[in-house]
Amino acid sequence: MPSRGLGFVPRCGDSDKQQSANGNHHMTNKAMRLICLLAAVLLATAQMGLRTVLIVSLSLIYVQGALAQTPAASTGQRTGLQQIADKTSMEAWTALRAGQFDDANYRFNQALLLDRSNALALWGIAVIHAQKEEFEESRKSFEKAEPSLSNDVNFNVDYARTLGYAGIAAHNETMVINAFERFKKVYEIAPEHRVNLENWAVILFNTGNYAEAWEKIKLAEKTPSGKNINKKFVDALQSKMPRP
Repeated sequence: MPSRGLGFVPRCGDSDKQQSANGNHHMTNKAMRLICLLAAVLLATAQMGLRTVLIVSLSLIYVQGALAQTPAASTGQRTGLQQIADKTSMEAWTALRAGQFDDANYRFNQALLLDRSNALALWGIAVIHAQKEEFEESRKSFEKAEPSLSNDVNFNVDYARTLGYAGIAAHNETMVINAFERFKKVYEIAPEHRVNLENWAVILFNTGNYAEAWEKIKLAEKTPSGKNINKKFVDALQSKMPRP
């Protein structure tokens, strides 16, 4: 990967052994991980100037391939490495919103090297998996992040969508029901959360429940951002069942 002021930063996990520059020696995977960790610490420390960083939750919500982002903030007592991991994760979210998926994925993984339980990074990895339609892998990452983000509305919207798609793909009715329960819970807390309603409709559509999908679309249309509903999805729903 090109340097960001610190020379070549090796990627972790590429192979069990990597050849050194002179071609005569090999580094173990453990040594490579250590180098990656130190490089990430030096890079992030230089960029942040050892400043205190607030934890900022950013959500990438996918509706039929469309991206939306909603910032939220939380605070807590964080160690130095955890703060660096938070900043690296936020940079990754910025890259992800810009469509720079490889860079975002790299930064999320760097954050996890610094803090293996970093919820922002786990959430981001889950979203990347979902974008690739790797819903089971996405679900596992959401599951790991949930203890720290269970009260975050946007996190639950993303998690519900992945659960719905993972359940449909695996023919797992319990998982799909769990998704619907999460959509409902978010609706009770944030009834004007358009993306929640729209994602809810999408999962209903994919289970063949077109009448209820229309109900959620009608509710979404009444929200302040109702004009941003995905028109292609509405057309697809119309093709299955005319608007009631």
